Amino acid sequence: MVQNIIGDSDSDVSFKINGVTYELHKSVITTSLFFKALLDNEQYMGIKSDEIIINDIHDLPINSDYVYEILGWLYHKDTQKMSKFMEFSGVSTTDSLIDMLQYYTLIDFFQIDGLAEICKTYMLHMMVAIHPLPTNKIKHTGEYYNCDGSGDMYCCDRGEYSIDNCDEDLWKYNKKDFKLIAKIIYDQLAFIKKYVPIYFDRYIDYKKDKNIISDCGLFTRVPVDIAEHIINSIQHNNVLKFGYDKKKKLIYLTDNTGHYINGVLFIGYIYKIYRTLYRGVKDKIDWVTYSEKNALSIEIVDKLMGIFPDSDYPIMLLDTSEWQTNGTLNWNNISRFEKLCISHNKLECFKNKLNAYTNLCYF
Repeated sequence: MVQNIIGDSDSDVSFKINGVTYELHKSVITTSLFFKALLDNEQYMGIKSDEIIINDIHDLPINSDYVYEILGWLYHKDTQKMSKFMEFSGVSTTDSLIDMLQYYTLIDFFQIDGLAEICKTYMLHMMVAIHPLPTNKIKHTGEYYNCDGSGDMYCCDRGEYSIDNCDEDLWKYNKKDFKLIAKIIYDQLAFIKKYVPIYFDRYIDYKKDKNIISDCGLFTRVPVDIAEHIINSIQHNNVLKFGYDKKKKLIYLTDNTGHYINGVLFIGYIYKIYRTLYRGVKDKIDWVTYSEKNALSIEIVDKLMGIFPDSDYPIMLLDTSEWQTNGTLNWNNISRFEKLCISHNKLECFKNKLNAYTNLCYF
């Protein structure tokens, strides 16, 4: 198969690359240091007719469509004309990241400096989008302080919400704050469960213990039956809904359970559960690969670590699904990754990843 990059017939040099012969122009392709070196030495050794094979990380020839677009860039210097490149760059998935890595492999082989930086920028943005740091989502929720004995003020999700001790005042003046902060905390708990379900379920099982279930941490206790109901709602991410009994001047659950509960105690109870979970995960959760669709093989991670030596994102994205077998840590696979990190001078990152995995993901 023969490909003419710009559609004319006055080419003065051709190369066969990954099964396709490309008709090219010496004056254009010398912006590639690879082609420049070949052409500069042409008078001494001639240009060999041997096929140029450029393989991916699996030692398979890279698709010729990618080769065509990279060679085309030497002519037009415009990524907008690289249709597949732009298609992949606009989708932040592990598949598109791997596709972009194919481009980078070609760019690196041909030594095209300007395009290399463009490709690296896209790949870095992809990794950040694939693995947005969970702590950025949960760190703004959970601060609170006592409000001169009349209630509590919670600083959640960059807002302040007042919760009165008296249900009558709470429902009259701060009902909106009460419902909103409850939803925020439930959302944050659901987010933690999404990332580290094993750790989450382990803690919830612990909270179901009859001796501690009613402790809300505010020098008082929630009735056990109500505490059980709250724990179950958290476990299944069912945000409780409330009404107000004007005769009794008490807040109650509207799910036909007949439960009455003081508003400030309810918020304090779910808040303590959230804060305990947050403190347990905050220094580790960023290192967890929470889904196979957001995970990369060790071969891809190795390549990305070489391209981005100052970034921890490749390690954060490592697939750890084979780090345990039948409930037992698979030290062969773990050691393989440790050696990789050592070779990239990233031993501390390995320790962080392993610590996060054993604390948050290990059965």
